[in-house]
Amino acid sequence: MTIAFNSLTSAGITLRVTDTAPGIFTTTQNGSGQGAILNSNNTVNSATNAAPKLSVISIYATGEGQLNPPGVTGSVTPSVPPFPKPPAAVPVTLAFQVPGPGGTTVSVPATITYAGEAPALVSGVLQVNAVVPASVPSGANTIVLTVGHPPWDLNDVSEGFRVWTRSTRVLRHEPAAALEA
Repeated sequence: MTIAFNSLTSAGITLRVTDTAPGIFTTTQNGSGQGAILNSNNTVNSATNAAPKLSVISIYATGEGQLNPPGVTGSVTPSVPPFPKPPAAVPVTLAFQVPGPGGTTVSVPATITYAGEAPALVSGVLQVNAVVPASVPSGANTIVLTVGHPPWDLNDVSEGFRVWTRSTRVLRHEPAAALEA
C-alpha cells in the first residue's frame, strides 16, 4: 500500500489480507468472557443455565469470510433455507479446551450440526450449532472456534470464550416386575 498526498507518494508497505477472522460475540459485548451462546431450548447459556452434555448449543460469531451464495452487506438473512454458508472447502470446527494430565490442556472436538448464516439476523452473523461432548467437565469451559485451513493463523481462530455445561441425569425405566423383586 502507498499513500499519495500533494504530489508525494509514501514508500510502499505490504499489508496482509486474510480470508477469515472469526470472533465469537459475547454477552458482555466487550469481546471476552461469556460467549453469546444459546442452549438447545433457546435460552441463554450461563452459570445458572448450563447446557446438558450431548445437547446442541448455538454459538454466534462473525468473520467467517466469503459465503456461498455470497452475502450482501446490510441485508438480513432469510428465515427460511437455504442459508448462506462458508464454502465446503472452508472447514469450520469447534473444540472445548479441558484440563489434561500434568496441567496441560486437551482439545475435545465438538460435532458441528450446522455452520452458516444465522436465520433472520443481519448478514455476517455466523451461527454454529454443535453438540456438547459427553467428556467435557461440568462447569465453565473454554471453546475455540476455527474457520479456515492450516497453517493456523491468529486470524483463523477465536478462543477464550466461556460456555457452561452440566451433567445430565439419566432416569432408567425399570419394568414393574423388576421393581417388585
